[in-house]
Amino acid sequence: MVKKTTAKDGDHVVTMREVAKAAGVSIKTVSNVVNDYEFVSDATRAKVHKAIDELGYVINVSARNLRRGSAGIIALAIPDLQLSYFAQLSSLIITEAKKLGLRVIVEPTLYSREGELDALHGSQTAMVDGLIYSPLELGPDDAAEVEVDYPLVLIGERIFTDKVDHIATENVEGAKRATSYLLQTGCKRVAVVGVHPGEEVGSAALRFRGYREALEEAGVPFDPALVVPSIMWHRNDGVAAMNTLLDSGVRPDGVVALNDMLASGVMHSIQMHDLRIPEDISVIGFDNSDDSQYLSPALTSIAPGLEAVARLSVRALKNHGGVAKADLGKENLPALEQGLPNLLQHVENITTVYHLPCVVAINAFPTDTKAELDLVESKCRELGVNVRLSEVWAKGGEGGEALAREVIRLCEQPNDFTFAYDDGLSIEEINLAMIQNLKEQAGIHSELVGSVIDAVAEVIHSEDEVEIYTSGATNIFRYPELSNNGKASELISTFEEKQQLSDLVNQTLENSDNKGIQVYIGQETPIQSMKDCSVVTATYELGEGLQGTIGIIGPKRMDYENVLKTLKTLTEQLDEIYNRNKK
Repeated sequence: MVKKTTAKDGDHVVTMREVAKAAGVSIKTVSNVVNDYEFVSDATRAKVHKAIDELGYVINVSARNLRRGSAGIIALAIPDLQLSYFAQLSSLIITEAKKLGLRVIVEPTLYSREGELDALHGSQTAMVDGLIYSPLELGPDDAAEVEVDYPLVLIGERIFTDKVDHIATENVEGAKRATSYLLQTGCKRVAVVGVHPGEEVGSAALRFRGYREALEEAGVPFDPALVVPSIMWHRNDGVAAMNTLLDSGVRPDGVVALNDMLASGVMHSIQMHDLRIPEDISVIGFDNSDDSQYLSPALTSIAPGLEAVARLSVRALKNHGGVAKADLGKENLPALEQGLPNLLQHVENITTVYHLPCVVAINAFPTDTKAELDLVESKCRELGVNVRLSEVWAKGGEGGEALAREVIRLCEQPNDFTFAYDDGLSIEEINLAMIQNLKEQAGIHSELVGSVIDAVAEVIHSEDEVEIYTSGATNIFRYPELSNNGKASELISTFEEKQQLSDLVNQTLENSDNKGIQVYIGQETPIQSMKDCSVVTATYELGEGLQGTIGIIGPKRMDYENVLKTLKTLTEQLDEIYNRNKK
């Protein structure tokens, strides 16, 4: 006999999850019975009602009605607010929610399975319009747990179901780029800190995979001795992990930390072992947290695109009708209207941003009611857009004729097509630096994109105007003599405004005596804000009146021999590339 515990007892409020477990069915099935949906067998319905009676489950009618309407509140369930990653993500989600008139309740699950399940099935879910959910403890065996009767958006990397919306960052590609960066800068033994042994679907597993792929592509043998596990990703965990590695006698020359807090701890451990960063060991983090730039030296870190995650997750929840696939056969106009903003936004983009004619195709199914079809049509006509039924599912090709005729008609109409952005690059603005940047951003598609870009570049020649491009500017602040607030501020302004850099380039190009490599040390530097720096420039000829200047800015104690050698090699390669492309 099941013990009956209800809210009246004052001890425990029975949840829908408990009813599902007692009845031996899914939570969604319990929801269907409670809401009296017709697609439930009599036998199953009887089992659920029996469990409800025995457990004393009480339906919160007011809360259910509230859910079907709009409370203007969404919930965010995250593991921890102390980690800068989750703190920053929470702040961004709150900001995005405010833009849409929504408030956010943040619930830390504290790295516990119980906390994550309570966030999904607790009584508080009845009082919100939906949940943005970042699990760490749930896995593939828990796919049924996320089949809830309210709008849900998963964020993070634990991809174990396709039944709910899921928004994730590019963990594999990000870690791959981090590892490749260290290898390209000369590191031979790159360690990885923060791996979760045995994990398959989480951030640690995906970032570790990116690390392995980068080693393989670079032809660097994988060394298990350089893999340092850490279950938690706080600063003290990074210190402990790096201490363990260094105290064991293993000496890497580079470290990929799987988040910035680990990286901070790793850096502390390195310095406590009387080693220098980056001279002895280079460190790169992941997450690009706000405080990474204030470490000494500043931490290079991979940005995971949290702004996009926040924006997309909030909008996906906002535009979610909140109806499960199994319930789509039942007319539900409020849910349909709740999901329409997503469609209407696309329509508005096509007509008012791109200035193109538009037709909305409604894929009509036998279960669609006239009221539902009329609602979609009326909302579209408010924007001046035609609607056509597509009945291909029921009638085959004949059911798509009306839509096809409308598409043809619109194609024959004049249009005023406009690009969404007016800040595209002119031909004069396209140069080698920009092309290389595009190739790097292409990721796994770099080979294909690179071929296309190279073909375009063959017919482009830059003319009179000088454009300045900077990269790796923050690396200069690794040097103590350049990292105080006053000097750092001046240098940042110089890099950002670029006018002084432009003047330097023009001066170099205009002076016939300045061909080849020029070295400016300290007070010799033409730019006032760089009097504590050294500037090395190399001017090269590309033929047909084209010239370019490459410059390296660093501390006065830079390794001039290596810098000069690097610039000479680079200018020779540029000349070779240009001459090869002309043939």
